[in-house]
Amino acid sequence: TDGHVWFLYSLAFARALLELTRRCGLGRGATLAVMLALNCLAAPAMRVLYDAAPSLSGARYDGLTWSSSEWFDVVGSRWFTFILYFAVGCLLPAEKLVQWNATTRGSPLLWRLALFTLGVNFFYNLWRLDLRASNLFVSAPPQQWLERMPVHIEFTIISTLSPILILLVLPPHRVGRITDWGENTLFCYLVHPFGLKLVYKPLLPVLLFAANGVAFAPLRNLLLFLILSVLPLLVQIGLCHLSIVLKATYQKWKNR
Repeated sequence: TDGHVWFLYSLAFARALLELTRRCGLGRGATLAVMLALNCLAAPAMRVLYDAAPSLSGARYDGLTWSSSEWFDVVGSRWFTFILYFAVGCLLPAEKLVQWNATTRGSPLLWRLALFTLGVNFFYNLWRLDLRASNLFVSAPPQQWLERMPVHIEFTIISTLSPILILLVLPPHRVGRITDWGENTLFCYLVHPFGLKLVYKPLLPVLLFAANGVAFAPLRNLLLFLILSVLPLLVQIGLCHLSIVLKATYQKWKNR
């Protein structure tokens, strides 16, 4: 997967840290403050560690991939930056979400506003976001850390707000296959690097070459947009559906 499955390490660390804060008697606000501090300070803290112990920095992987060599570190900045979003999901009361969902869906204005904001977030991710220019994945000395902070703050807000907005606009009942896919997103999350490598990676250069060969600029731009936005979504849906098929196959085998 061009590196460690860091998202599993980060998830395990987040669960352990949440349990530790619970046992220490920290409330929701204090726990989120701890997670936010780790989210913001991981990049300079990891740079101090790498300067003190260069063998941990992943420098031996420089030039191996387009991304930072720190992608290959077992413990990296991304371990600590992404636990904030997991904590928000765990600490936000479910009854509050149900109440907000009812309020949003009961107001056409709020529902449209939530959808509009989700659309803005989507296009922001397409054209503005550059993870390599943030403190989310790569360590940084103090000056670079400060220069990256605006993008870091933007991404943190977007990544916290978008999932909540999705939950607010969803209907409170099952919606056929869409609900089935949603129930199987954990499988998709766990295996997405392999799915993207097997399906998306070999296909992407061919599609981009074909799209760039279109002389009519508006059509070319539309094709590039579809390739970079719709195709990843189809890969994720395919993985969710694969999970459904595997579960059904297992149940048939189990009940024989």
